[in-house]
Amino acid sequence: MEGYSMNTYIAPWGARVADFRIRRTKTGKHVLEILLVRVWGGSTIPQAANRPQPFYTSKERWAMPGGKKEPEQDNPLAVLDAEYKEETGVGLNLKRLLDAGQPHIVASKPSDRMASGTYTEMCFLLPPEWVTESAPASIQHETDEIAEVRWFELGAVPLIGEVILSPNQQRMLAALLRKYKSLFTGFEKEIDLFIMGAEGV
Repeated sequence: MEGYSMNTYIAPWGARVADFRIRRTKTGKHVLEILLVRVWGGSTIPQAANRPQPFYTSKERWAMPGGKKEPEQDNPLAVLDAEYKEETGVGLNLKRLLDAGQPHIVASKPSDRMASGTYTEMCFLLPPEWVTESAPASIQHETDEIAEVRWFELGAVPLIGEVILSPNQQRMLAALLRKYKSLFTGFEKEIDLFIMGAEGV
């Protein structure tokens, strides 16, 4: 994985990680959860020292941790390492990452962050870890771009209340789950339902 390069793909590009855990509830049931971050939207993000002007997003949304590359970066693992720690406050164990496979070419609309066009995005998988019922549902971390970091049952994705995971991220996640389904013994039904829904968006 150390030599992973995106130089041959469409630029700009980005990388995300599907981080899973299996939590044992107080009733003894096991649930499959994924870590998502809520991006600020609908209002100004608090001004930061390194950002002279307030930053706006087009809408509030949930997303898998990750983001777009910086000019000096040429490796998606470097992007993930930096973005995951910035968004969650927790270090990312790169040795546990599983290959994403085929990159996804994303068609983007004009926004406050980028012009219209295409970019390449990859999604990597962190195999699920087992946690107890006392494991926190959220991660308390202060950053000027992320409003909230929480674990959700896979069945609650893509629709969480009225906040939707983007169709592209749904499809990337579905491709990962299909490829590594054998790692999720006991959760085949939840995974099949998610894949069916994601492939229909």
